[in-house]
Amino acid sequence: MGPSPLLDILVQLTAQLEGVPRHLGQHSGGMLLSRDALERYTPIRASANGVMIAAFNKDDVESMGLVKLDVLGLRSLSVVQAAVDKTLEATGQPLEIDDIPLDDPRVYDLICAGETLGLFQIESPGQMALVAKHQPRDFQSLIAQIALLRPGPIQGNAVHPFVRRARGEEAVTYPHPSLEPILRDTHGVMLYQEQVMEIAHRFAGFDWGKVDRFRKLMGKFRDSHEMQALRGEFVNAARATHPDCPLETIEEVFQSCAKFAGYGFPRSHSAAFAKTVYQTAFLKVYHGAAYFAGVLEHHPGMYSRQTLVHEAQRHGVTLLPPNLEKSALGFALEPITTPSGSSLAIRLPLESVKHVSLEDARLILLERAAHPFASVDDLHARVPVKRDVLEALGTTGALETFGSRRDVLWRLGELFNARGAAGQGSPLLEVTPDLPDLSWLDPLELASWDAATAGASTGAHVMAFHRASLNASGVTPISRMTGERCTVAGVVIAQQRPPTAKGFTFVMLEDESGRVQVIVPPKVYPRVEATLRSRCLIVSGRVQRVANWRGLVLERIRVFAPTQPTRMSHRLSA
Repeated sequence: MGPSPLLDILVQLTAQLEGVPRHLGQHSGGMLLSRDALERYTPIRASANGVMIAAFNKDDVESMGLVKLDVLGLRSLSVVQAAVDKTLEATGQPLEIDDIPLDDPRVYDLICAGETLGLFQIESPGQMALVAKHQPRDFQSLIAQIALLRPGPIQGNAVHPFVRRARGEEAVTYPHPSLEPILRDTHGVMLYQEQVMEIAHRFAGFDWGKVDRFRKLMGKFRDSHEMQALRGEFVNAARATHPDCPLETIEEVFQSCAKFAGYGFPRSHSAAFAKTVYQTAFLKVYHGAAYFAGVLEHHPGMYSRQTLVHEAQRHGVTLLPPNLEKSALGFALEPITTPSGSSLAIRLPLESVKHVSLEDARLILLERAAHPFASVDDLHARVPVKRDVLEALGTTGALETFGSRRDVLWRLGELFNARGAAGQGSPLLEVTPDLPDLSWLDPLELASWDAATAGASTGAHVMAFHRASLNASGVTPISRMTGERCTVAGVVIAQQRPPTAKGFTFVMLEDESGRVQVIVPPKVYPRVEATLRSRCLIVSGRVQRVANWRGLVLERIRVFAPTQPTRMSHRLSA
């Protein structure tokens, strides 16, 4: 094939296009402040969704002297506010969440036990494991916890040395004596952006203007080559400031700083996050019903509604299913009486049911407020909603005041079929309330119907229904893991394969007694990848224990199918 003039032109045009922006993006929460009208400094244009945005990019507007703020929303703040509001509504007692003491032992007991599911920032499997190993027992340690599991400290190999030193298992050392005042509070490791800035100023002798440039480069890992361009300047300045410091030490310090180009937290940022972490933990300990109502309402995290329901139940909170007579808009607190006394339960709302929109729920509640519903027929006649809305409510048990779920669904079918026949010009069918004798659902059927329609069952955990057969097969409840090796079964509630984890995969299993993190080695993962996509697993492995944390290094795995014998598959070796 000979040379093509068209191809030559295409190659030339491609070279000209290289580096040209593909499209105009929009910062998710960037806000600009200026003394005068912004159009005096930057062109203003409307985005596709009508938001007015600056035509210059974020770096240019900052270099022009405009104040740039990142204003991002956090659903966890809505959870905290909802918990405070629901507590006031249910008890009449205001909760001053910003004035709670930051040294409550019960709050730190919860955190150090790794019981952090549902908490802000520390609910991921990685954070659960790290917090149980680190054991933060005061607010300063909690600030450090928030900053630890970030790319900067991970790439700088700071995480494990920090934890070992915090636990007294490793001596605290400093690369150079001049760094001790800077790194003393973090056991000799670089953890915060402010520390790297101080090192650039005190150790390398950079002026604060150059330090600010250093800071900006730390947050832009795409420009890490620019950080490397500073290496010579950093080394020369540090040698001039500390003539007796070995070159190897200066290089080591610079490399540790450069790792923060992969993103590290400012201490101020960690402190603000730590306060919200503490507030969510405080609410989970002392106001569990209000807190989990807020969590379920705003759903800020990574776990399913069913997992959150089970977590609330594990912490003593009663959850009540959607109910036509009792549900409100939103997850509401409802007084109940238990053998141990009075408490507050969470009542699931009608709109938590599949196919039931907020408008549908509001319409039903308005009709209920005008006059209580007397029967399925009355509900059907007064509320103009689609068939799948009422059938979903019947399936999830919200209409059980009128009879069993099967009875209600049968009656709804008759009513809607009659309406359909009338709408097609046929004579209105004679509808009689006489129903066949339909049995009530058993507990496993109830759980299955609830999960299908409401996304969660307020009854027993699905694994509890199979505990007898699991025990007979040598499968241990997760809460009773003992010995060096163990076999457990559970529902997969989370799976992560972080790019910073050197190929390891982490799978969180849950049964009716608790949770455990299953660690899948890189060499094993390709052989079990398909199996890990299953919802329920039986896993055998080697038990790992560090402080309050327990993990299971995977050795054998199979899909848990209740209708099949629970024998283990072939052994896997890393």
